[in-house]
Amino acid sequence: MSGFFEEIKKLRKDCVMQLRGTRAQYKGKITFFRFVSRVLSYEFLCVVMFRLTAALYRLKLLRPVALIFHQINKIIFSSDLHPAASIGGGFQIVHAFNNVIGARVICGENLTLFNGVTLGKKVVGIEGGQPVLGCNVVVGTGAKVLGEIKIADSVTIGANSIVINDIVEKNIVAVGIPARVLSNSK
Repeated sequence: MSGFFEEIKKLRKDCVMQLRGTRAQYKGKITFFRFVSRVLSYEFLCVVMFRLTAALYRLKLLRPVALIFHQINKIIFSSDLHPAASIGGGFQIVHAFNNVIGARVICGENLTLFNGVTLGKKVVGIEGGQPVLGCNVVVGTGAKVLGEIKIADSVTIGANSIVINDIVEKNIVAVGIPARVLSNSK
């Protein structure tokens, strides 16, 4: 039961992040209409659907219901965000389509995904590890983070990069196929 309430707390933090994003976008001049349009956006609705699915998945008795919601989320947003994935609060999806997050993926707080991102195993069908991402990670459009690897805090992964090795340095940008450290971002 505690896992259920943890997911609800994370949803609250996701809402706060949406409010902050709205304030930043409109330079502090937030109106009711702007806030409602942000909260009803398909990006945020995809995150809400994921959080509700994950909360239901934590209650073993309601796992079949959670998997039904998971399928609905896949149909509506073309995103396969497995409810068993552990994602910290402040989760944002910039474009909610074509994202894949595997069942054993672990992500820290304030994860930002663009469209077409895959976080998962390297090999299909074989029990293998999945990535662990730190806090404040940004994953660019089309990037793939594959295998049992660790990504440090405050890492930005560039568009269309393929990450197959650990990134242990903080505050860096990684790009390329396979991804390599480009520079310090701060």
